[in-house]
Amino acid sequence: MQPSSNLQSSLDALPSKAARIRALRAEGHRQADIARMLGLSDQHVSNVLRRSEKAGIVPERLGQGQQPSHLSQTDRGLEPNGLADQVLRIDVTADGMMVLPRDVLQALEIPQGGVLAAEVTDGQLTLAAPMAALRRIQRLAQKYRTPDESVVDGFLAERRAMWGEP
Repeated sequence: MQPSSNLQSSLDALPSKAARIRALRAEGHRQADIARMLGLSDQHVSNVLRRSEKAGIVPERLGQGQQPSHLSQTDRGLEPNGLADQVLRIDVTADGMMVLPRDVLQALEIPQGGVLAAEVTDGQLTLAAPMAALRRIQRLAQKYRTPDESVVDGFLAERRAMWGEP
């Protein structure tokens, strides 16, 4: 059983297999049909549906207005850091999983299967996109740099001195 071209294009706009499974279920498709349509095992579909229900993930509805996840945040109509200064409720499942809302992942430009930097300080968990973490590290290192000094030239001079080169 292959999905219609309209349905296929809506499914292609979703960011993951799990999102596709949840969307098809929300449209009323049976588990076995979803497995056949997506070329997945029935067990895989069952696991996604069970875990999604346990985590309280609301399935996405297929249809108009869905935009492909590969678009940049500007193309999707999101302002960079559009979620700044918001407090979000993130539920933690019994096995310790957290599900971040899609708009948070999009605003941070975290791809499917991406990685976040995490820091725990005084009982507070801070998550950062990789580029934000890099910028923070660069700001911290900036105070150790003297003006008009080339870090690369300094490094090379130290190495040459260490190796006894002029």
